[in-house]
Amino acid sequence: MKRLKALVFIIFAAGIASIGILPGCDELITNEIKDSVAITVIVRDSSCVEYCHSDNNFEVLAAMRQWEHSGHSDTMFYSDTLYGQTALYCGPECHTMDGFVSALNDDLDTSGYPFELWCYTCHQPHTAQADSTWDFSLRTTADVTLESGDVFSYGANGRSNICAECHRLGYNVANQVTIGMLVDDNWLRKIQHAAKEADMIMGAGGYEYSGYTYGSNDHENVIQGCLGCHQDYDEGFALGGHSLNIRDGNGNALVEGCNIAGCHAGDEYSDSRIASEQSSYFLFQLPALRSKLIAAGLLDANTLLPPAGYSVILNADSAGALYNYFYLTGDRSLGMHNLQYATDLLMSSIGFLDGTLGK
Repeated sequence: MKRLKALVFIIFAAGIASIGILPGCDELITNEIKDSVAITVIVRDSSCVEYCHSDNNFEVLAAMRQWEHSGHSDTMFYSDTLYGQTALYCGPECHTMDGFVSALNDDLDTSGYPFELWCYTCHQPHTAQADSTWDFSLRTTADVTLESGDVFSYGANGRSNICAECHRLGYNVANQVTIGMLVDDNWLRKIQHAAKEADMIMGAGGYEYSGYTYGSNDHENVIQGCLGCHQDYDEGFALGGHSLNIRDGNGNALVEGCNIAGCHAGDEYSDSRIASEQSSYFLFQLPALRSKLIAAGLLDANTLLPPAGYSVILNADSAGALYNYFYLTGDRSLGMHNLQYATDLLMSSIGFLDGTLGK
């Protein structure tokens, strides 16, 4: 059993910020003198006990159970290996709770105890800071500047900006797709890393061919940003809420956050419509790009990776088509984060390999 689950007291803390109904925990601070030593005594309001530390609040228990169904509860974030590099040492600032908190504070993580991503990763507990509200508010709501220079600012009062602290590219595509670039394990590790969502949502991060016009779906109308879709439904444990799952194990899609005013009200999304759009994107266009990359000698037909050994690609546009393939498969939303931009990246890459780009 995970070490985390042995910390029983955490059960009463998770999810408070999103629930938004925590009463104020007033404090009475008195200074007493005992044996000539000044002692500060802090007495908490009974509402703290009544809300967090009682057996009457099932919403915080539900948040914990939802988290157990999320990818964030998996220790793979610090134990998985990609091309010989262990995730823990690749980037503890996003792969461990202690690393993330240290990075936000611009501190070097020296704890040596990697915890999986859990309640205290995103939520500030009873940390006595000057601006602390003692209400499990998010650790940060600041805008995030992507490597492309685009500024990610989503969700009411920046509620979804914390997602982009990790779910974004760690490089600028202009530095990864160049003339005479070397395709090796280091390059593949960067490109295949599954953290592209913020860039994709903003219509950025792909290799864009000169002369091709790239569109982008506008998701700025989603009031809560990422959480408006991933956390909208919170009845049950495996879909939405703190699971952040868009689909559950039965294939049900989360569409409540789509069909709201300013988004798809009157043009409602459904499980079948999402499946249809993903099929068009994934089952036809992406395999078409893959086939052309194989024909061009840029992908191995069996491994679906560049041919064994190191390769130098002299043409930046050829490298761009290879890059876009990994960028699109790594996003994992099958186009739903930004269907227009994803489709344009596909079609321009196919057009280049076909020799029809711009014709």
